[in-house]
Amino acid sequence: MGEIPREQGMLHVSDGQRIYWEEWGSPEGVPALYLHGGPGGTLGASGYRRRFDLSRTRVIGFEQRGCGRSTPHASDPETSLEANTTAHLIEDIEKLREELGIEAWLLNGVSWGSTLALAYAQAHPHRVSGIVLFAVTTTSRQEVDWITEGVGAIFPEAWDRLASHAEQSGIGYQRGKQRLVEAYAQLLESPDPTVRDAASRE
Repeated sequence: MGEIPREQGMLHVSDGQRIYWEEWGSPEGVPALYLHGGPGGTLGASGYRRRFDLSRTRVIGFEQRGCGRSTPHASDPETSLEANTTAHLIEDIEKLREELGIEAWLLNGVSWGSTLALAYAQAHPHRVSGIVLFAVTTTSRQEVDWITEGVGAIFPEAWDRLASHAEQSGIGYQRGKQRLVEAYAQLLESPDPTVRDAASRE
């Protein structure tokens, strides 16, 4: 098997977004959708395809809004995250399914991709033939608080830098009194692109 996908393209979705997608394996195989981690992850070098028997599976991967080869990229300070929500990503998956003429597919998600797989399956249960998840997260408040607050006990210097940036940004954040994730949501949605850019670099 070569290193070039059998099919690939850019799909226009809503809000001026275009998502990169690629396809591996047998066109007659069982359709399967790979959902990468992140948010902000990518397909990388497409190593995910090796998890499947490509002689029996039609494997599709795509880079979520703002990620990888999809445009516009979230790292661009001019790009708002307002149209980059779980609901938008579910719509993108459904549009990709329709575009590729797939009736139902197996979902394979890792980390954030597992959350997205579960959300898509709840929204479109008749379009899901099965689910295989790794490093499962549900994005519960407890999980989000662990990865944005609790992890500071393991990486205190990095967490202090993250919290200090939020405290010094002028939005009123004080560690221990507000949630750091909410402070960064505010910074990353600032109308000022320099504020968004600085927050994304932390």
